[in-house]
Amino acid sequence: MLVFQVVYGRVIRVFMDGCLLVRRCGGWLLVAVIALVGLAGPVAGQDGYPGLDDAAWDRVELAAGIVWQYAAFSGPGGVPQYINLLVIQADTAARRIRFAAAGKAGGISGGEPDITLDNATDDDTRFLRPSEFAARYPALAVVNGGFFSDHPDEVNSGIFKWQGTVWPFTREEPEELRFVGSSAFGLDAGGNWIFMNREGNAWTGDWPEAVSALAGAHRLIDDGVIPEPVMSGRWHSAREIRHSGLRHPRTAACLTGNRQLILLVADGRHREAVGFTLTELAQLLHDFGCVDAVNLDGGGSSTMYIDGSGVVNHPSDNRAFDRDGERPVRTAIVIDGIE
Repeated sequence: MLVFQVVYGRVIRVFMDGCLLVRRCGGWLLVAVIALVGLAGPVAGQDGYPGLDDAAWDRVELAAGIVWQYAAFSGPGGVPQYINLLVIQADTAARRIRFAAAGKAGGISGGEPDITLDNATDDDTRFLRPSEFAARYPALAVVNGGFFSDHPDEVNSGIFKWQGTVWPFTREEPEELRFVGSSAFGLDAGGNWIFMNREGNAWTGDWPEAVSALAGAHRLIDDGVIPEPVMSGRWHSAREIRHSGLRHPRTAACLTGNRQLILLVADGRHREAVGFTLTELAQLLHDFGCVDAVNLDGGGSSTMYIDGSGVVNHPSDNRAFDRDGERPVRTAIVIDGIE
């Protein structure tokens, strides 16, 4: 079935059987669709990411409603990029995604988490690699989660909530890091994916409309629009410039207009894949049809794990373009392997 996403009277995205047809996908090309229906395909304008049209996607259906896609392509000026996507139907994601945190005695959050965290200094009790998160669950896939500090009693920078239980989290960052924890995504009581921005520099509440929530950093897309600071690249501090204005590995979550949740992991800091600025990342997600998006912890934390394939991106923490550079992290997004 073909699905056309229309914005202001213009078709900007075409989907077939849940597959985004902006590039090669499942053996189809958008140009073939254009030839059949006479529609103009998406173009890289002021809010588009150059070079994406030439990407050749590999596509693997992991389960009903869950597709893994990956591609290497050349970005603006011919810079090399490599990205992995998990494209999940929103209702499937609501049933199968959980937000997990490394906690007491090396355990991770489940349906009824024990929020009394272990203050031991042994990293194994408070940090897990994404592959280790996967081993604790029958996980189909795992992506690293939010930003975190070394504080033993705080699992995330910004809100972390799972099935109504709020875990201890960092509520306020110093001024130069005020962007950390500034936006979040999660689920409401009806199983709908929702996104929000933190008011001010501190979390003063626990986002009661969300049953589960995970904070990241910048809001990349807000109701279909790339926010002005992200679009213009006007950052507030030297730390924010280094984090946001330079190319790095990235992890992000977004919701498309046709109700798909996309989890993206982009490689970076390598000659084979340079990574993205936040402006470029927002443009890329906008090209995928995302109407809401949040930036998650990136850099050396950016990792995607797939059951049966292992780590599928090239984590940069070991400074090598291989699969062995996983960084232990505090939180993760887990896709349950059991329906």
